[in-house]
Amino acid sequence: LFTIELNKRYGGGGEKGSVRSVAVSPGSVSSDIWRNESALTQKIYRMVYLTPKQGSSTSIAGSIGNLPIDAIYLQPYWHPFMRKMRSTIQSFQRSYPLS
Repeated sequence: LFTIELNKRYGGGGEKGSVRSVAVSPGSVSSDIWRNESALTQKIYRMVYLTPKQGSSTSIAGSIGNLPIDAIYLQPYWHPFMRKMRSTIQSFQRSYPLS
């Protein structure tokens, strides 16, 4: 919701000098944050989770990527609840249009 409101106030429709907000999620990343977990857990995380480089891709795309003007959220993989989230966001955008 913060992203939507920030774009509403300062987005400028992509005009030069306007501010654009895009929320990003790195996803589940196998990083050093798991160092206190057991060796088995760490091994499973390395097999299942994204690498730090893969996790950083959404932040990089959000900052320098050529994204559609209506892009407000980036994530590195499909998420089963995104359909519901997208519906909620679209409902909010209809109530508070970006302009």
